Amino acid sequence: MKSSGKRAGTAFDYAASTTLLDASIFVTIVTLKRRKLFLDRRLADATVDCLLELRNKRSFNLSQYCLMPDHFHALIGSGPSGMSLGRICGAFKSLSTIAFWRWSEGRLWQPRLFDHIIRNEQDFF
Repeated sequence: MKSSGKRAGTAFDYAASTTLLDASIFVTIVTLKRRKLFLDRRLADATVDCLLELRNKRSFNLSQYCLMPDHFHALIGSGPSGMSLGRICGAFKSLSTIAFWRWSEGRLWQPRLFDHIIRNEQDFF
C-alpha cells in the first residue's frame, strides 16, 4: 500500500514540501558528553553571536532560542533561505565550534541533534 505521506494520528502532511518550508521545528543540540561549557560567558556569547550572524546571512526563520549550560534549544524554519534543517544546524555547529576553539580544543557538540516539527498549536504547550 502506498503511503499518504502522513504519520498516523496526525494532520501534518510530511510529504508536502511547502508545508515543511513553512514549518517551525523545535531543535535541541547537546554538547559532547553534556559538558556545561556555556557557563563560560565568553563561549555563550560567541555561540549566540554565531547563531544570529548565520540567521542574518542565510535568512532562515529563528523564532526563539535558549542556550543552556550543556545544550541549545531553538524554533527554526527554513523560511526564505530554503535551507534544510540539517544545513542550518550543521552550519551553526561548525561556526560555533570554530568560536569554541578560541578557548579550547576538540569537539563542542554531539554528532546528532533532536528535532520535532511543530504541527499545531498543541505542540507549543
